[in-house]
Amino acid sequence: MYKPFETGDTSVCDTLLTEDFVDAPLAPGQGPGREGMKRHVSKDLVATFPGLTIRIEAIHVAGNTVMVPSVIRGTQEGPFLGVGATHRKLSFRAADIHQCTAHRQMARTDHLEDLFGAFRQMTQ
Repeated sequence: MYKPFETGDTSVCDTLLTEDFVDAPLAPGQGPGREGMKRHVSKDLVATFPGLTIRIEAIHVAGNTVMVPSVIRGTQEGPFLGVGATHRKLSFRAADIHQCTAHRQMARTDHLEDLFGAFRQMTQ
């Protein structure tokens, strides 16, 4: 699931995400469902952070719940969090909690990112 954020190729989302996938919280301007996620990844994140990388630190599984802490790195080449392109390298932590179906598709992802830390790196 994390490769589309690095490559921009969201075709895997058709297999990995349910059609009515819930991404919580939605990013500003992000539409709902699988198609909303695909557009957000390719048009927002990959465009803003070309060369973005996500380092997965662990994968914790409990039943149909998967928790993934990670570190996101990239150079801000477009507007992000209301700040125009700074061309600065950013590194911030994230945690995703995925709810999966019996068919191993993701039905919901709740996520937290250290956006305060990212904002601070862009503005200092």
